[in-house]
Amino acid sequence: MVTRAADYALRATLALAGLPPGARLCLSELADSCEVPPSYLYKVLQSLARGGLLAAHRGVTGGYELTPRARQASVLDIVEAVNGLPLLNTCVLAGGCHRAPTCPAHPVWHQAQERMREVLAGARIADLAGDHPVSAQRPDRPARRPRTIQVLRERPCVEHGNRQPGRARRRPRSTYPNRMEDR
Repeated sequence: MVTRAADYALRATLALAGLPPGARLCLSELADSCEVPPSYLYKVLQSLARGGLLAAHRGVTGGYELTPRARQASVLDIVEAVNGLPLLNTCVLAGGCHRAPTCPAHPVWHQAQERMREVLAGARIADLAGDHPVSAQRPDRPARRPRTIQVLRERPCVEHGNRQPGRARRRPRSTYPNRMEDR
């Protein structure tokens, strides 16, 4: 079965694929646009990055972006990066089940598994993102203002309630006798 993690991975991939190549979204923006809890999405994005489908960048200009491979990937590639091979039933595993020769439902499960793989492998991320461009902002929420970063260029001083410039702070002596002269 396709899990919730695979669904979230596909949502995030489509949101990033709707952006121009090289564009990045931070975790909170991506979580908002996908309607996914950020803590859970973080784990899903780690799986995609390990699979080589996503690049994570740190810092002020950081965020997540799709790799060129991910833009050409199929939905099956995304699902496999997060969950491994999606299976409808355990009897479709490579070893099969012990009841396969006598089970009348085994051919149905096997055929359904193959069709699911064909459909997921035939759906390309680039095609899905091109058909339905996904914006980074949900339409029911107002647009966020860009964050401004304040850089302090002056040393703290007395005017702002901090220590005096040029004076070293001394650590208070502990009351525990830890030196020989204190004993």
